[in-house]
This record gives sequence, structure tokens and C-alpha cells, in this order.
Amino acid sequence: MILGTDSGEYEILRRAAEAVRDLDGLSIELGLREGGGSQHMVEPLMDTSLKSRVHIAIDPYGSLPYEWKEGEVAPWVYDNTMRNNALINLYKMTHKTKVNFLFFCMLDTQFFDRFKDGVPVFYAAEEKLLNEYVLVHFDAVHSFSVVQEEVMFFLPRTIPGSIFVFDDVTGFYDHESIEKLLFANGWVIKEKGLKKASYVKN
Repeated sequence: MILGTDSGEYEILRRAAEAVRDLDGLSIELGLREGGGSQHMVEPLMDTSLKSRVHIAIDPYGSLPYEWKEGEVAPWVYDNTMRNNALINLYKMTHKTKVNFLFFCMLDTQFFDRFKDGVPVFYAAEEKLLNEYVLVHFDAVHSFSVVQEEVMFFLPRTIPGSIFVFDDVTGFYDHESIEKLLFANGWVIKEKGLKKASYVKN
């Protein structure tokens, strides 16, 4: 089963997931759409040596206007039918694997406000509050201010070896300024293509 995507160079995202396969922490995708990006993330994580992994996806759907490029609203619709199909496929894919897939139907800013102290996860009647991210795929709103806000939320919630992957880094928003922000905080380029770029924390 191959889930839909809307960009390219997903091998960069997959290699990032492979690199953090055995690194203990959360993975998250901002902007789920049809689920193809998360598929590239969770498939490598299924082979982890860890006891379990938690993968999170965030997307409000509901046909909300979507800034797919700086100052431009997408002409296509991200409706609740797309959401339902993506969730059916991803829950089926992760069923009976080491990946615990969690979906939050909300805006990024709502997630940041509600889960700034961590995401509660329950295992065998024990609650764990997880607040370290080892893989983040930035594929939601493509505007500098939004991406910057997202980066600032995740920066203090990462560990050495954590990887950020950005979609549509050429011609969609001011990614160069985001890159400078990462460099200033001790991150280095892992891979860089025309569509995607990944960075790792030293």
C-alpha cells in the first residue's frame, strides 16, 4: 500500500527516519494530508530495537484555507474524507507493530499550546509524558513566520542526533533564514535537495 504525497524527495525523509530508528523519542509530522509522508517515517521505525515508538501526526483538515506557498492559498481542499482515508490506512499500517500512531485533528499552534509540557502516552496502565522529539517533518503551512514558530517550539525539545526535515525548501518561503536559525543553534545539514532538506542536531 502506497499512500498519497504532494511533493518529492521522500527518500530524504525516509533516510532521516532510518537514522533515528533506535533513538528514543517522538517522531511527528506537521501536515498529514493523505498520509504518504508519515508512511515514509513509520515504516523504518517499525524495525527499531526499542520496545516501542510513538509517531504523531497533526492536521486540522475540515477544508480550512491552507497557505501552500508564502502568501498563496491552496486551490484544493483538505477535507474530512481525506482525513478519514489517511487515518484508516495509517492505523491499519501500524496495527500490531512497534509504532503507536497518534493523530491530533488541530492546528499546530493548538498542539503547541496544549502539549508544551509533553504528550501523555499510556502503556500497561502507566502514563508517560513524552516531550523529546527525534524526528520532525515540517510540511504544514509554507510561510516563514509559521515555520519559524514551529522550529522555535521543537528546538528545546530535541536531543543530540534529532533530525528536522523540511518540505518545499526552494521557492516557497524564506528557508534560508530558517537554515541560519538552525546553524545558530548547533544544527548541521544532513541532506539537501531541491524539494526537501534535513538537518541534524550535534
